[in-house]
Order: sequence, then structure tokens, then C-alpha cells
Amino acid sequence: MTKVDPILLQALMAQEAYDAGVVPNTFDKMKHDMNRLLADLPPEESRKLRRRFRKMWRNLIRKNLRPNSNDLILSSAQAHRAGLGVISPTSDHALSRKGLVLSELHKRARKKAAG
Repeated sequence: MTKVDPILLQALMAQEAYDAGVVPNTFDKMKHDMNRLLADLPPEESRKLRRRFRKMWRNLIRKNLRPNSNDLILSSAQAHRAGLGVISPTSDHALSRKGLVLSELHKRARKKAAG
């Protein structure tokens, strides 16, 4: 795999986040609280961004739980850590969900940079 400039990769990740309709600033630091970023937006826009993030996360979970998937399949421990099936996720669940979405955006950005 070729080495990609970190600044280019970060820009491509931001572009992927915009394309997916999620807040890219959330991913500057894994511990960064998405709620503080969304508090500055109008309520309707904040609601849309939250829904898009949840939709992306659910799609990733579905894809990763499929037995014939080429991607890494989530173990039961990973599913528990991400709060799969939990109505009100904890901050640890939210952090795990952000990590899954971040890794997907990173993978997409690397693919764009390579080709």
C-alpha cells in the first residue's frame, strides 16, 4: 500500500463525511463530543445530521454482521461494546459507534487517494 499524505487523507475524510452527511469535525478527536458541535446548528439541521450518522452506523453494522461479508465481522463483544440493540446508548457506546464510522470513512478516503 502506498503512503498517503496525512493532510490529503484528512481532507478526503472530511469530504467523505460531507458526502455521507455526517459532521466531519466530530472525528478530529475521538473523545470530542458531537453534541457540543451540533448544539450550534439549528434544531432541524442537527436532527438531520444525527439521523444520517445513525443510518450510516446501522448500515455498517448490518454489512459487518452478514456472514458472507468480505469485511471484518463484528464479534459479540464488539456488538456489545457498540451497544447493538440498546435504546439509550452510553458514552462508551457512542465512542465505539464513532470509531466504526471513522474507520469506514478512513477506508473510503484511502481508496480515493489510491485510485
